[in-house]
Amino acid sequence: MKLLTPGPVPLPEAVAEAMALQPLHHHSQEFLEIASMCWKGLQQIVGTTQPVLLIGGSATVGIEAAVQTVHGTGAHVAVISHGHFGQRIVSLVSRCCSAITVHEVPWGDTFTVDQIETIFKNISKPDAIWMVQSETSTGVTLDLDAIVPQIRSVWPDALICIDAVTGIGIHRFEFDTLGADVVVAGSQKGLLSPPGLAAVALSKRAWDAAAASSQASSLSLNLFRVLEAYQKGRFSWTPPVTLVRALSVAVDLILKRGLPSTWTHHEHLTEFLHQELRQRHFEIFGKATSHAVTVVKVNNAPTIIHRLAHEHGFVVAGGHEELQSSVLRIGTCGAVSREDLAECCSALDHTIHQSRV
Repeated sequence: MKLLTPGPVPLPEAVAEAMALQPLHHHSQEFLEIASMCWKGLQQIVGTTQPVLLIGGSATVGIEAAVQTVHGTGAHVAVISHGHFGQRIVSLVSRCCSAITVHEVPWGDTFTVDQIETIFKNISKPDAIWMVQSETSTGVTLDLDAIVPQIRSVWPDALICIDAVTGIGIHRFEFDTLGADVVVAGSQKGLLSPPGLAAVALSKRAWDAAAASSQASSLSLNLFRVLEAYQKGRFSWTPPVTLVRALSVAVDLILKRGLPSTWTHHEHLTEFLHQELRQRHFEIFGKATSHAVTVVKVNNAPTIIHRLAHEHGFVVAGGHEELQSSVLRIGTCGAVSREDLAECCSALDHTIHQSRV
């Protein structure tokens, strides 16, 4: 089976080999040195001098930890949502904060600078604003370089919080240069590792806001406890040590390739996939600006996805919610080649014609 989903992703050989090793003890010098290299490498990938904390769990756990740590119960949080994972942030924030304002565009669309200006000039002052850089459910990105300055021009003191789960390691992202305050990523996409680790970075301003909110009632999701251990070169509790070792290998691979080359690689893979799909007369859903995933319109998608896997050996992802029966999603992150994508498109073409759907 060839995995072509937007997460989990096929692993580079060196990362898979690291996963096969016996686990290290989490207080051993060898493991702590690996963790230190991983933390430092993640700072380079995220583009920050701030700590990049690792938490055992999915990226959703990382977002919830950030929400619970940074935002007080009385905080007014605005969410700009353009898909399923924007709605997940709404769900997480609504469990913590009493005031939440949600702004949406139809799935497949994105927010323009003019829309952002109109939205934020017509709402009461937000304490924080959440957004998804690359919406995995629709294959559409936000232009953060345009949107963040526009928000800052209206509400300069609001915390800018970004789900970059399908962005980090795929699209250009420079936390400090952008002036963001919270970013969350997951290990299983652009970071070339298995699922199970969330990476979270906060700006100094976000840490100050978190200290003032006194909100973090959770033990395991309290980022102050995670930070305290990090500052001692340790973890607050037993981490998934083998995942940390694998992530450290993946981080090293990314940095040796170079971030600009990594971003360009994903851009070119996506362009190639779009070309292959259009040559076969497939319709691509929405604005299609993500370099991590492409959403393809098909009839009877669950049947097509099943046949692709069982007859051709390609595992692709299905759609979310109202798109469940009408799209499939092909990932372009991880150890994926042009040959993989061309063969998948050929198999998809064959399956469609054989199914007569």
